[in-house]
Formats: sequence, C-alpha cells, structure tokens
Amino acid sequence: VHDFGPRAAKMLARDGPVPRDIDVDVVKLSRHKAVLKVTGGGRSLIVRAYDKTSSSAREACRREVPALMAMRGTGLVPAIRGYNIADSFVATDFVAGSTLMDQIACGLDPQSIAERIGAWFSKFYDHTPRQPARTNWSPPHMAVFN
Repeated sequence: VHDFGPRAAKMLARDGPVPRDIDVDVVKLSRHKAVLKVTGGGRSLIVRAYDKTSSSAREACRREVPALMAMRGTGLVPAIRGYNIADSFVATDFVAGSTLMDQIACGLDPQSIAERIGAWFSKFYDHTPRQPARTNWSPPHMAVFN
C-alpha cells in the first residue's frame, strides 16, 4: 500500500478532488500477488500488486497490461486505470458482481453458467487482435495472435 497508495488516490480522483482517505481491502492473497480493493471518494479500484522479486510474477504483470489495453472499450474486461511495470502493479475499475465460485455454490444451473462463459469467450475472440497466418501449412482460417 505504501508503494502505490498515493497513485491509487489520484486514480480514484480522475477529474475530481483527490480523496483524503482511502480504504484498502484484501480480495485475494497468493504467494506472488496481492489483489486489493481500494476505495475512496465514492469510487473503487482493483489493484493487482505482483511480487517484484519473482520473475514469473513480473512476467504475469507484463502480460496483463497489453491484454487489458487490447480489450479496452469492449465491455469484456474492466477499464485499466493505471499500471507501472517497474513497480509491478496494475489498477482497473472495480466491477461489482458475483464470482463464478459464488454462482456455482448458490446452485445456479451449470449448463446456464457454461453457456454464459462460452458467449463471453466468443465475444472475447471476436475482439482479439490477430493477423492472418502466412505459412504453407496453415489452414485458411488459422490466426496468429499478437
């Protein structure tokens, strides 16, 4: 929190006043990443802080940023509000809702859940940046993802 707290407050402010106080809640904690919900000034962000000492965690941070940037404006991923590769953190809008595990636990129909996930993947695929493959062995429908 010490590393990104002031920057998170500025991201929460957007065009308004910077909140004087921010609340930080741990959403998920793993060996190489902390997912935090940062709230202030009536807005919330999700901050993923990666372990700077782990090469795999730093690589995960480097992969996440271009993926979020490529999908911005599609409505399929949260809007990216800030990032710093050197400090290994990514901040996105907080999106309220229930997790997949919550939906399964409360007994929602697995077929319905699977169909919704499939529809999301289909939309995600439609927006994925790609270029035609240019090899002799490639079928005409093959795509190479950037």
